[in-house]
Amino acid sequence: KEVLNDALLYASTLYFVNKHQAKQEITAIFPNKEIWAMIKKSSTGGQIKTEEELFHQLDKEANTIFQAKKNMFGENFYDILKQIYLSTIDSLWIDHLTTMDQLRQSVALRGYGQKDPLTEYKKESYRLFQELNDALKDQVAKVVLKIMPAEAQIEQKQQAIQLSAPSETLAAGGFSDVSGEETDNQPSQTSQTLNTNYDSKVGRND
Repeated sequence: KEVLNDALLYASTLYFVNKHQAKQEITAIFPNKEIWAMIKKSSTGGQIKTEEELFHQLDKEANTIFQAKKNMFGENFYDILKQIYLSTIDSLWIDHLTTMDQLRQSVALRGYGQKDPLTEYKKESYRLFQELNDALKDQVAKVVLKIMPAEAQIEQKQQAIQLSAPSETLAAGGFSDVSGEETDNQPSQTSQTLNTNYDSKVGRND
């Protein structure tokens, strides 16, 4: 929850510097893509005037969703959060080690610029570690409110499939060309291409 609060505080501060980026950050954190419209509607006069007001609205909505997730997963909720945290660390740490190797190779050249390689290495390694920590918090914050039980994920994907699948009526019935004349009761080449592309998506995991 602390990681989530930090992300919301950052977005609230960013809003008065770069509104477009702040909206992207907020939308990435919440599962409801209409979150921004909801926040503005619940604000005084439909306008967000201070960082504190925006953070209060975001925190209120986040707490509601967070509590709903706790109730949904029960006693396993914090174990799931721990797994998310560890998995994210594992992924980021591999990249961090690669970057540190590159740093070790590059700082030796800075001696030619009258700079102490050891001092440069300490300074840069600290900066990179801070970036690692910020990236960890950012990625975890953008996942916490979106986790769902496996059954709900399957149902959600099935609903998406039904919405994106071509209509059975259109697939079985006649098609009309531009002139309005009805063609044979066979799917067009475009329809077949869409079906092929669609079928290739089934079974992917995000």
